[in-house]
Amino acid sequence: MRGPQIWVTARIAFSLLILQAVRLVPLHAQSAPTGSDAAPLLQSLLIAHHAWLSPPASIRIRGTSVRGTTRRPVMITATQKEETVTSYGSTRRVATPSSTFQDDGQKSSFDTVPPAFDQLDVTGMFLISQMTRRLETAGTPETYRTKDGWFTRIHLSSGRTQTHFRQLSVKDELDVLISPSGLLAGIERSFYPANPRLHYTTGYRFTEYRDAGGVLLPYRIDSIFKGNIEETILVDDYQFNVAAIPSLFESRSQSGSKK
Repeated sequence: MRGPQIWVTARIAFSLLILQAVRLVPLHAQSAPTGSDAAPLLQSLLIAHHAWLSPPASIRIRGTSVRGTTRRPVMITATQKEETVTSYGSTRRVATPSSTFQDDGQKSSFDTVPPAFDQLDVTGMFLISQMTRRLETAGTPETYRTKDGWFTRIHLSSGRTQTHFRQLSVKDELDVLISPSGLLAGIERSFYPANPRLHYTTGYRFTEYRDAGGVLLPYRIDSIFKGNIEETILVDDYQFNVAAIPSLFESRSQSGSKK
């Protein structure tokens, strides 16, 4: 009988979330100039997912990556230090607060710009749990309808910024998409909105929720780029507080220099 109880709790949490948001932000406001405290929203999501009272230090997601007709094993390891490594066999993609690179087993190729605060987005509720550890503000909730029903979109911001291409300011802000049952349905980010040539959106959709060690987590994760699905991750299992040694997030040149 645990399944029905989970969904009832999720619906109650979602209702409380919206009521709290309405109290914090005028219902018909076009925008929230300074934003309101996002803590009630984040806590409501954690409650709806039966998630952690204390955020885990790390998470590991294992499953199958699907790109078109290509399927291959994938493993994602992320830490509370905002480090993420995505491994496809001998190839790995690493993103840390200071750099992003890909390692093909022989050499490391670095991106020209630092990661834009999105390292943990693929982890969904792990990201939400980590956001409770810092000050976040929330904008006005907006409802919208899709072929799958009604959803709520809420804009979150931490106030952190980066500079890309030596002149473009990138803010640590994202939209969380919440289903009618109160579960996290997606995460979206928009980059370089003031520059039409560079502007793009990216994010993830989370579906097929199941119990994972007492926490309600998605077993299908779709990676979205400019509105299109680029990759689907079919999750086999989740692990929490896994050992994440520093070398996982180091390039070959960094690892070699320590020998």
